[in-house]
Amino acid sequence: MSSGAALTFISTLMWFLMSASSASALNMISLDCGAGSVGSGDQFVVDVTMNFAESTGGGGMEIYLNENLSFVSFTFDTIFSGNFGLLNPTNGSGNGSAGSPLEIAFGFFSAMPPWGYSGEQTIGQIVLQAGAPGSVGSITAGASSFNPGPFYGFDDVNTPMNVQFGATSVTITPEPSTALLLGIGLLGISARSKGRSRSQDRA
Repeated sequence: MSSGAALTFISTLMWFLMSASSASALNMISLDCGAGSVGSGDQFVVDVTMNFAESTGGGGMEIYLNENLSFVSFTFDTIFSGNFGLLNPTNGSGNGSAGSPLEIAFGFFSAMPPWGYSGEQTIGQIVLQAGAPGSVGSITAGASSFNPGPFYGFDDVNTPMNVQFGATSVTITPEPSTALLLGIGLLGISARSKGRSRSQDRA
């Protein structure tokens, strides 16, 4: 093989591998909490969205929370209201900690093309409650390992779809009243310290 032909072959191979890699990244589940920080004890919303290039006939995901967050509720977006096979986590179905994920699943079939569902769409919203101040609450999505299982498409009904799962996090801050009391307390300590220092200087 000539050097020119070898170079063409390598370039073609690299283009193919890059194309395959970029194609595999097109089916995504994302999490978005909107704000970077929340107050301790406050509730906040996390949007669960999909952006699938391939049409999926359904499947599921697992949502993990660390110990600084607690699950309140989950609601599917209205587009899925007439859907079948919805798995909606509720209180008691899992707290999101390791070994006890929140399971979310949906199926979306129709009697005629296009079968399944693709494109960008909000799947639903999770309401969470922030825990201890000064900590970070993390929310992570992952593939469903048992029930309901992974997402399947119509291009290959025997092989699970290649899906990338996202994560998000929030910084948990003290409640405003707590922060205010702490600030007033520090100011008082500082003023008292200055008063003692002046008294000692006069003596």
